[in-house]
Amino acid sequence: MSKLFEPTQLKQLDLQNRVAMAPMTRARTSQLGNIPNQMMATYYKQRADEVLEKGYADLVAFGRPFVSNPDLVARLQHQQPQAELDGFTLFGGNEYGYTDYSMCSK
Repeated sequence: MSKLFEPTQLKQLDLQNRVAMAPMTRARTSQLGNIPNQMMATYYKQRADEVLEKGYADLVAFGRPFVSNPDLVARLQHQQPQAELDGFTLFGGNEYGYTDYSMCSK
């Protein structure tokens, strides 16, 4: 059997196999600063939905581009647009951040 499907360990993380989904490159973004655009958000949502629906995972986590959506699950469930990321709130050493973004209206 191929090692691809054998359990392995990555530092302190035990993995059932060596299969991973690569992130979509930001080379296709049309926004200044390589900020993910709607096409990328749609891509990730479709991939996450499929992985969950097929039972391949119990959780799909999103990184920094989604920090502006503390209510991301509700936004995805109700097909609400995502809040735009304000770079000023990222690790700025001030009181503004994750919880200052407005919640979606359902």
